[in-house]
Amino acid sequence: MGKSHLLHAVADGFSKRRPETIVRYATAEAFTNEFIAAIKANRLEAFRRTYRKVELLCLDDVHFFGGKEATQTELLHTLDAAGLEGARIVLASDEHPREIRKLHDRLVSRFLAGVVVKIDPPDRTLRGRLVRHLAQRRGLELEPAAEDLIADRTERAIGSLGGFGGSVREIEGLLHQVDAVHRLLPELSSPGGRIGLHLVRRALGLKTEAEHAESLPEHPPRPRKPIAAEVVIVEVCRAFKVEVTDLMQRVRHPRVVAARALVAYLCRTLTTLSFPEISRATGRDNHSTIITAYKRFSRQMADGETLPADLVPQFAGLTLREIADYLAKQVARAAAQ
Repeated sequence: MGKSHLLHAVADGFSKRRPETIVRYATAEAFTNEFIAAIKANRLEAFRRTYRKVELLCLDDVHFFGGKEATQTELLHTLDAAGLEGARIVLASDEHPREIRKLHDRLVSRFLAGVVVKIDPPDRTLRGRLVRHLAQRRGLELEPAAEDLIADRTERAIGSLGGFGGSVREIEGLLHQVDAVHRLLPELSSPGGRIGLHLVRRALGLKTEAEHAESLPEHPPRPRKPIAAEVVIVEVCRAFKVEVTDLMQRVRHPRVVAARALVAYLCRTLTTLSFPEISRATGRDNHSTIITAYKRFSRQMADGETLPADLVPQFAGLTLREIADYLAKQVARAAAQ
């Protein structure tokens, strides 16, 4: 949503107004790595001077500190020491301080002591401006209708278990697809090289207006709500008799692991969520675990594997594909209610 961009802008603007001051910007991961390296090299005091003797400290992605006890303790002392020296402190995170998993209560209290500001997804007007700006930067001349289609296409529902919509990265991704088709199939462009609706629909894999009209039923069904990750999680946990809290945490019981893999697969195939969004919705720290679970489950399905008979007696004798198909119907039914 641009939080890192804003954090860089804060640091840059402060430095320009007060060139004699000491400004420090770092990601939470860099802070952690430097802290560990300082301990190993017996240079802890030098590390502390770097972060505590500043006029402005900007820390990005502070949700990364979740679960890292030693680093959290060092961060707590850093914030206290920098604050006593009169430093300004700006933090950025993907989550509200109270929602960061395994974050010490004292750090949550420190984070909440300042001004907590939510960055909302860009609205329709701003998405349109972003499409025009980013297209011009790529040298793409879009017709107004094409701009509108891309702006509308980047809208996403935001579920209570995570997810975001209309981010700059999403817009850049769609423009990258449009740019590729424009270069490979220039004959689809309008006269003068302008990019119109036809090319954008082709680039995004959408039907043309004529194709869409032909595919419409005589009596259109009522619009369906998008399926949220929470619906998938609840239905899978109910079927596998697994607690949602166990699935969201690091419980390694075989039944929980199997349920978690099925959630990853169904979220990817039934929802519009990306792997990072599914990761956040299921409480994972890294979306690579979701990708691994999805690929492993897909491979096991293709091989016709089954679950151990005593793992989930309800599904004894069924293949993973049959279980996935059954639960996909349950999820769709629950989402429609």
